[in-house]
Amino acid sequence: MAARDYANRWSISATSCYDHGTSCGILQARNTWNNSAYPYYTELCHSDCADFVSQALHAGGILMDSTWYRGTAAQTTLAWVNTSSLKSYMLNKGYWKASNYTSASAGGVLYTSTSHVVMIVKNDTITRQFSGHTNDRNQVNYSNVSGYEYYILWN
Repeated sequence: MAARDYANRWSISATSCYDHGTSCGILQARNTWNNSAYPYYTELCHSDCADFVSQALHAGGILMDSTWYRGTAAQTTLAWVNTSSLKSYMLNKGYWKASNYTSASAGGVLYTSTSHVVMIVKNDTITRQFSGHTNDRNQVNYSNVSGYEYYILWN
């Protein structure tokens, strides 16, 4: 639940582009991010969904190690900031277990595509919501879409 709470605390449903102009298509509100603990890296440009999910997972209790780590931009590992690498790391370490639309619970993750991941923040069997970055969203409803992948935290 701490991962869910982090995701809800450090996301917002942005209504404008941050610094890419109004035609960017990427809605962000970086002033609402946890920039004191996790400063914005220009190297990520606007694609920080895996970074955000990693932050939430770390807040939820998963410890950093030499393969999954957020340091300076040059020291941050690929598993922390890359969607495919994050998924491989979490599955190989046994932190995640594949789930489905019905069973994916708050604190789990949703891959909407191979290049985008968000944190599931609600599933009461009626309402399902996620929070995430890249396109900043907070507590947004989602439905069962073919091709979505669901993972739950597993120990």
